[in-house]
Amino acid sequence: MDYMYYSSYFIVNALALLIYPVLRVFCGLESRAKSVLEDTIMGEKREVQILALVGMSLVFKIMKSATPEEAISTGFMFTKLGSMALFFFVDFRLGVLYSVLCFVLWVILKQPKYNGPSKMIYCKSTDQFFEELLGYDQ
Repeated sequence: MDYMYYSSYFIVNALALLIYPVLRVFCGLESRAKSVLEDTIMGEKREVQILALVGMSLVFKIMKSATPEEAISTGFMFTKLGSMALFFFVDFRLGVLYSVLCFVLWVILKQPKYNGPSKMIYCKSTDQFFEELLGYDQ
């Protein structure tokens, strides 16, 4: 495993994702969440619908990602948006606090840069394009 995954960006964002489940199970948010999220639409609870929407969005976005780092960052973003929606449904103040936390994390923590080898070819002219990519001179 690459040491880049041990950077503060990945660790702090992973911890930020665990805030909703921990508050829901261990800190008494469950009783308040049950009363608000018990509304059913087409037989499904609202919480399950939000989590399913986040999960489907993640699958489609991760399939399009080019690198594992991009897939993880997309997962962080969509999961934090889903947690934010759940917090807003349970308590508006918690939703605002979680939104502020996510904004602060976005401003402070930047995704680590990739320092490995690159297969990118930078062409400055059409002649160089034909030489490099197509393998022949014009």
